[in-house]
Parts: sequence; C-alpha cells; structure tokens
Amino acid sequence: MSFAPATSAFDVYRGATPAQLFRIASAQPIAGQFTDTGLTDQLIAPPDSNFDHANFYWRMELQPESGVTLQSATTVGNGSLQMTANRYKSMIVRITRGTGAEQERAIAANDTTSLTIAPPWTVEPDATSFS
Repeated sequence: MSFAPATSAFDVYRGATPAQLFRIASAQPIAGQFTDTGLTDQLIAPPDSNFDHANFYWRMELQPESGVTLQSATTVGNGSLQMTANRYKSMIVRITRGTGAEQERAIAANDTTSLTIAPPWTVEPDATSFS
C-alpha cells in the first residue's frame, strides 16, 4: 500500500460491491499491508470519494533478489548469477535494499553475471546492496 506523505492513518472497508461496503477498521497506522482477520463490520459511512476502490500496480520479477558482489558506477551483479547474455536488455533493475536502495535504472546490456545500466547510479551500490 502507498499513501501521500502527509497521511497519518487509514480506514479499511469490506463488502461485495462498492454500494455494500462496511468499515472494518478505523485509524490504522500507516503500514505496507493490512490483514483482515474477520473484523466486525462498523456502521460508519465511507468518508470520501475513493472508498470504493484501491489502485494496485504489479511488476513482474524476472530474477530473484540477490546480493551485490560486483558493482561500479554503471554496473551491478553477482558472480553466482547465470544469466543469458543480453536477456535483460531494455528492462529495469532496482536496488531493493542496502546502499543505493530504491534506485532504478534501465539495463543497457548484461553478461552472465552483471548488468550494465544507463545512466550511472546516483549512489553506487556496494556489498550491503541487493538487486
């Protein structure tokens, strides 16, 4: 889930259709997920025009996350990878955690163990990074 920077809490609704939604949780702290454990319906009307939907954005993961063992200003990789040359050209690589986390770059080329990116990393990944 994602929220605007100023958001401090959120409410959760459940129902079969947008016209039959019931609030099941109020003023929940900001979190990346919410699990409905069978909470009781509350008799509170939805407060805003967005109560009837949520936007989800899916990305296909083509390689599982791996620790960075090879890196430079324009590369990232792991010596144990066994990629097909240029299989990932024109796709996106993301530093998921560690130094340089949250950066994404287009893949210009790849060999069996590393990806060459463009433009260069703003913060170069290191051995603490995962991609």
